Amino acid sequence: MKTEKVRNFLPLAGLLIVFIAFAVLSGGRNLTSSNLQSIFNQSFFIMLAGICATFVYAHGGIDLSIGGLEGICMLIAVVSMRNIGFVPALILVILTGIVSGILIGGISVYGNIPVFITGLSLQYIYRGILKVATSKALITVPNQYTWLDSWGVKAVVLVAAAAVVGYLFKYTKIGRYEKAIGGNATATTLCGVNAKKYSVLAYVILGIGVGIAGLFAMVRAGGVNPQAGAAYEMDVLIAVVLGGMPLTGGAAARVRCGIIGALLIVVIENGFVLLGADPNLVDGIKGIIFIATVFVTIARRKGQVVN
Repeated sequence: MKTEKVRNFLPLAGLLIVFIAFAVLSGGRNLTSSNLQSIFNQSFFIMLAGICATFVYAHGGIDLSIGGLEGICMLIAVVSMRNIGFVPALILVILTGIVSGILIGGISVYGNIPVFITGLSLQYIYRGILKVATSKALITVPNQYTWLDSWGVKAVVLVAAAAVVGYLFKYTKIGRYEKAIGGNATATTLCGVNAKKYSVLAYVILGIGVGIAGLFAMVRAGGVNPQAGAAYEMDVLIAVVLGGMPLTGGAAARVRCGIIGALLIVVIENGFVLLGADPNLVDGIKGIIFIATVFVTIARRKGQVVN
């Protein structure tokens, strides 16, 4: 029990240590109000998807299509906001996320196709659509919607998402079943749980989160281009792992993992930028950190990721 508590505390401790280290190295430049707002604005999109991804990772799943999905949702959002308004745009990106979740979950679960392959396939499909739609010019967001880029608005959205997802994950059968599936899918099915249905539902919840994040990402970027959402899926994956999420799922899955991990990634990126590091070098460092994190969470004797 004590070992588990220590392991759960490590990601938060790592975030605090990294933040303090960059505060010292940068002479306190990362402590300015403008920089703290920048850290929040950059991590918001990863945190939102990371929170919703808890259900997917809890049952041992993975979704590599969300980068392309975010790009598609950015496209749908900007076109909708230019023509029919904000509320229809919000509804459409949520519906898009739901459809995408049903697709990846349904194809992989009911079609017996590895979710890794399904996710990559959908990623290419989404990317192809996005490139065709934005090949001629950048599609920009109308100026009247720039208020959505406020950190205050995003803070409200993030708190609401964390509250809803946290309640569903901790106090309802959705969260309990997802963790049970990650622990032992066969035993869960034998207990009468429709594991396939709840696995698909997990991808739907993640799709909704990505859809909403895509709308805000579009406003943040000022529009949409062919590279919209690039590497988003890896940022979310690295975030949940750095936050302490076991890749095999199970009872150790926590909603806070996506929040802590997202902040840790952005604090590291921001810190190196303040120190004058090449952005390409920062991407390489993220990859090294990800490999190291997975390595230390491996149960060496069993060859499995620790729960």
